[in-house]
Amino acid sequence: MLKATDRFDNSHQRIGILGGVFDPIHNGHLALAKAALERFSLERLILIPSSTPPPAGKHKQTTPGFLRLDMVKAAIRNEPQLEASDIELKRQGISYTVDTLRELRQRYFQPTSLYFFIGSDWMDHLNEWKDFKTILSLCTLIMANRPGYQKTFKTPSSVQMFDFDGLNIASSDIREQAHAGKSIRAWVPGAVADIIEKQNLYRSSL
Repeated sequence: MLKATDRFDNSHQRIGILGGVFDPIHNGHLALAKAALERFSLERLILIPSSTPPPAGKHKQTTPGFLRLDMVKAAIRNEPQLEASDIELKRQGISYTVDTLRELRQRYFQPTSLYFFIGSDWMDHLNEWKDFKTILSLCTLIMANRPGYQKTFKTPSSVQMFDFDGLNIASSDIREQAHAGKSIRAWVPGAVADIIEKQNLYRSSL
């Protein structure tokens, strides 16, 4: 969780940011976060569940934000370099990356370096991002290749590549499994599976 005292820490830090709907967070997200920590020598990485992800209609929101945040917290309970933030859930409304980065930059001012990670499947939509040039001025944007995704675009020179041989897992597949009453414990941490089962998530809708 972000702390007010972080604003007054002038020491140089390398902080990673991984946003997403996290509905639910799964082992693929965690594998990416851990690989990013090592590859980019990050002190920590912040996972940020979105409030309402743009563009509208891309994801049908089924799970309240506080439960998605609880799942993220449960997933990283034993990972001291990983943190969960409610920065976008508190702000509410559409979760624009540029607004989140502006707020983080106010809290973690220079010389702290911010590294924002996106999946390669988002690269086709960069022209739809709000204030994309401002985003590039606030952070280092890093594209992680998603398993099975064939890119059809030329990567902008301002975007760093992260060749990550991750787990081919999708939250939508997990929701479908849970909806069908099948076990999802091979795809998510046990603590996340416990929340899904206790709250009976995804059984009535996808």
